[in-house]
Amino acid sequence: MPNLAQYSCSLCVCFLCSLSFAQDTRSVVEPKQPKICQTLFANNDDSTQSIQTALMNCAKGQAVALKKTATQTVFLTGPLHVPTGVSLEIDSGVVLHAMNRSAVFDRGNHSCGTLGGDGNGCLPIITFDHVSGSGIYGPGEIDGQGDQQLQDQPWSWWQLARQAQHLHEKYSSPRLIQINHSHDLTFYQLNIQNAPHFGLVFAQSNGLTVWGLHLDNPSDARNTDAIDINSSENVTITHSYISTGDDHIAIKANIHTGPSHHISIIDNDFGAGHGLSIGSETQAGVYAVDVDGLSIHNAENGLRIKSDRSAAGEVSQVVYKNVTLANVKHALVQDTVYENKAGDTKANWHDIQYQNIQILGKSQLVFNGLNAVQPLEIHLQDVHGLEDVDWLVQRANVKK
Repeated sequence: MPNLAQYSCSLCVCFLCSLSFAQDTRSVVEPKQPKICQTLFANNDDSTQSIQTALMNCAKGQAVALKKTATQTVFLTGPLHVPTGVSLEIDSGVVLHAMNRSAVFDRGNHSCGTLGGDGNGCLPIITFDHVSGSGIYGPGEIDGQGDQQLQDQPWSWWQLARQAQHLHEKYSSPRLIQINHSHDLTFYQLNIQNAPHFGLVFAQSNGLTVWGLHLDNPSDARNTDAIDINSSENVTITHSYISTGDDHIAIKANIHTGPSHHISIIDNDFGAGHGLSIGSETQAGVYAVDVDGLSIHNAENGLRIKSDRSAAGEVSQVVYKNVTLANVKHALVQDTVYENKAGDTKANWHDIQYQNIQILGKSQLVFNGLNAVQPLEIHLQDVHGLEDVDWLVQRANVKK
């Protein structure tokens, strides 16, 4: 991957310089660990109340630190709410385990951890709601225990998701981190594994910095999007590694909640997953997305834009550059009929650039404009490795 030095920063200070070249309108620099207001020590027991109390009593601009002892490294937690201006710091060697009982995360209708219902029966493990200047700092780990059988249900979170797929039913499991209506959130050098559902959801918010995230879920863990950006703006995701069972990143724009825009995805490494995706909900518009310096390897999809007749809209001002796609089944995708859903919306995708893209190994390129307002215009500039790919092109004009 290219280093940030080529954007006028020297190698020795590139982590400290602002990412001024990117689509995020903020001046983003490497975060610094906040001052500690209180330290809690691991005891391998339910620490939900002690962590929550410490967070509520912490001064703004400071963080609650979770640290290990000589014999203990694990904190167990139920749902946590992080207040405005306060952060959580998970020290090296510490694991914050989500408790593996569905009742702990139930919203009150006894549907968390079950099939059926509206799929919204669980509280997130960690919630940021109407807050600003908060975050989570590593280098410790959050383990959602998606792989562990629940103590009060006959399955694990992931087994529940797979059972729902087979039966074509909804199900309820907790998202790991949910952010709503918030500003200037930071997630720095954090390790996440075994998320029960989506990893980090940034919804109707402004200002997200994800720097040095390491998120690892198995490739067959259903509905484990790593990062979802929903109707939000000013996002930078950089120097991060993601491997998961669904989208690495999904950028969405629901008609009821607004567009997503000014998003920078700079210098990252992705393993297994369903792609760096825009969609499938794009009805409110997705624009000003800059992807620069990305490696994706051993994945189902690479750079993907997807929609269908139910919630298609405008996608524009998207730049993909300096990207390597190695052993990716579908390296480049623009698919306007991603799913066969009913509706009368159409995709309006334009000003999408591919620059200096390297495709390694056999792959397929999918450009399907059957549900677009006009044929897709695909401009491939310095895209290498095309001699070893299959093409699926419908109602699209490809220029190489």
